[in-house]
Amino acid sequence: MVNNRQIGAIIQARMKSTRLPGKVLMPLSPDDSKPLLAYIMDTLNSCEGVDHTVIATTTAIENDILQKVAEENEWKIFRGSENDVLSRFVNVIHIFKLDAIIRLTADNPFLDRGSLEKLIQLHINHGNDYTYSSGLPLGMNIEIVDASTLVRIASDKRITDQDREHVTYFISRHDEFKKEIIHLPTPPHLQNLRLTVDYPSDWALAALLASTINPQKNLIAALNEKIKKHPWLKDINNNNFQKEYLSETDELRIAIHQLELMELHYAAALLKGYIK
Repeated sequence: MVNNRQIGAIIQARMKSTRLPGKVLMPLSPDDSKPLLAYIMDTLNSCEGVDHTVIATTTAIENDILQKVAEENEWKIFRGSENDVLSRFVNVIHIFKLDAIIRLTADNPFLDRGSLEKLIQLHINHGNDYTYSSGLPLGMNIEIVDASTLVRIASDKRITDQDREHVTYFISRHDEFKKEIIHLPTPPHLQNLRLTVDYPSDWALAALLASTINPQKNLIAALNEKIKKHPWLKDINNNNFQKEYLSETDELRIAIHQLELMELHYAAALLKGYIK
């Protein structure tokens, strides 16, 4: 709890994946049965200021195994809509009476505790609706959202299907919210490093790093030192690309989202002209 505020980390997770099915429960180290999701849970459970950590998955049958693993490990889990991810978050907010939520995804196992604790404190102290880090390697940046803001958005008449699927998209498209980007400079050897797990080669890099780095310590410094000594590690997955949106319109919308988060409103306005 920070300043008497209940903080919850909500992890979006599901077994279905086009490129790497079941990745969230794959062991992240070849010598250990510990699943990828457990690395995130361990970091969050050691983080000061995080009162509840909840896995938010869907009611689809393939996620029954995810619920089973969660129950075996005594992890909190909520199951809801497949496409209305926002409704999953709102339900978790109500169940655990949260004041702010940290939005995470289960395919990003490298979570820096120091960066997270810093962002939580800044979010609360500055009274933000939305706080977002930038500058860290792909898969390490963090989003924090005021819980009452998400609840209000869920019933807003302006909401779209994209807003319900991409939880913070509505916030980025409207100016009535108090938003702050916290830039966390990336150490030189971590620039252009990809630490999300979408492809088998992403898993290979993550497994090599996880087997030799203690995520409970200064993760960014440890990663930087590892890549400095072994720069070839970046070559394992540097040909992979991040593609989450199937249509050209969705690609444009997320690009606009990112530009607006960076307050590059003129560039965002130019892209809006290409949406039919």
